[in-house]
Amino acid sequence: MNISDYIAFFALIISIIGIYLSYKNHKTTIEWDYYKENMRKTEEVRKDYYTKNINRINLMPHFHLVMDKEISVSKNSFEEFFIIPISLINIGKENGTNIRLEPISEDKKNTYYFETNNQEGEVHYIRNYIDKKYALIGEVINFSISCKKHDQALNVYFKIRFDDIAGRIYEQEFRFLYDFNIMKQITMNHESKLPKCINENDPMIDPKKNKS
Repeated sequence: MNISDYIAFFALIISIIGIYLSYKNHKTTIEWDYYKENMRKTEEVRKDYYTKNINRINLMPHFHLVMDKEISVSKNSFEEFFIIPISLINIGKENGTNIRLEPISEDKKNTYYFETNNQEGEVHYIRNYIDKKYALIGEVINFSISCKKHDQALNVYFKIRFDDIAGRIYEQEFRFLYDFNIMKQITMNHESKLPKCINENDPMIDPKKNKS
């Protein structure tokens, strides 16, 4: 092999290396562009999701238990009943509409809107339903429940549903404790959980739905 052959051989090797490096650089550029585009789309989805959720939070009513009324006792010809007044104040940033008590369980005969922490606890029923189906910011809604008079300390659980002004549906759970033998008011041991958006058609529940 003469010098010209060596030169041609090395030129071929350099050419192959140049083609490989060019291909690798081009592939890297394509992958980087693809990565940047995916990141841009992901960021757009994230921004859209948070923007809509900020809007939802701004429109979300939020109720809190108000326990400032005394439990009373009512009598009929056969037995005595507790009458337990309950108030909820809208502490959210918007008005609540279509407010209703949501059943917790039901059987073939009855629908139950309240449950207790004691299997032997007395059954609680609605006595006076919610006095209005809407609540402006800072406004209070009222209802009352009843059960047979007893000497137990009971936690009572219930939940409501309501809509915001955009038509989204929320569910909110509550708990309170009372012991009539100790005091005639519901104790300060009570809980108002955060509302949850339960409208399955609302893509803001799951950000993945915004990708379609």
